[in-house]
Amino acid sequence: MYDDLWYCIMESLSDTSAFVLLLSGNSYCAKYAKKYQKLLDLNSGKEMALQVKRIWPHYNTVIKNRKKCILDLALYNIKQNITQVVIFGAGMDALSLELLSRAQLDIYEIDASNMKLKNKLIKDVNSKFSNNIHCLDFNLKDHKEITNLLEKHGWDKTRPSMLIFEGISYYLKENNLFSIIKLFKTKNLQNRIILEYLLPQNQINQKRRDIPKKVFQIIKQRHSLNITTFDRKKIQDNLDKIKTGKILKTYSLKDMEKMRTKNNIYFPTKSSGWIQVSSIAI
Repeated sequence: MYDDLWYCIMESLSDTSAFVLLLSGNSYCAKYAKKYQKLLDLNSGKEMALQVKRIWPHYNTVIKNRKKCILDLALYNIKQNITQVVIFGAGMDALSLELLSRAQLDIYEIDASNMKLKNKLIKDVNSKFSNNIHCLDFNLKDHKEITNLLEKHGWDKTRPSMLIFEGISYYLKENNLFSIIKLFKTKNLQNRIILEYLLPQNQINQKRRDIPKKVFQIIKQRHSLNITTFDRKKIQDNLDKIKTGKILKTYSLKDMEKMRTKNNIYFPTKSSGWIQVSSIAI
């Protein structure tokens, strides 16, 4: 039944996306999220995963920590009357299926490619989900048309929304990212943003700086990408420029590891990690 789809996935899923999904392991526990994940052929990411593990053998903990943090924040926001979710740079990740298994939501996934294929997979996993999950092919560089695209597919700007940026801010220019965010500002800060980002080198412990530097160097060489970094101050400064937004809380890898495992084995200090997640009201 799925042979043709498997072939399409194997041919089109990028090595970077497959590498992240490989390292994330079983990050989701919902029945249909697991069923969906079994359909993905991640062979294209194996070489990159091996390269990264040679740099630091525990890199999978970074991915698992961030995914657990983002899922927990998303579920918390949903309990605060969020009914719409927009996932930017969604890729082939199963987050939408996990969220929809927990609450009644309208979810919009946006990425530059593979979204038609993802729609098909989600429909095959559970045809009812396709009424609530909308996977949309769109280049985020053309940000001005994002809200028009969403409205065509049922998004309502008057209802509270949550925006999720996971694994995508590295590849967006600073003004591009905050131009997107500005589109969703509200007078009463009813919308929520979960923003994951890479820290500048000077905020990472000197003994750890080479880990993210070498990992992202691999990505840069493979895809000719410039990498963007942020910190809490830079994010708040940009929110001030667009005259909206308030950072509610920021989580370091130390915080994320503690939340996921109850211990701090790999990230004993704030500066021992190189990514953060900020929860923002906008």
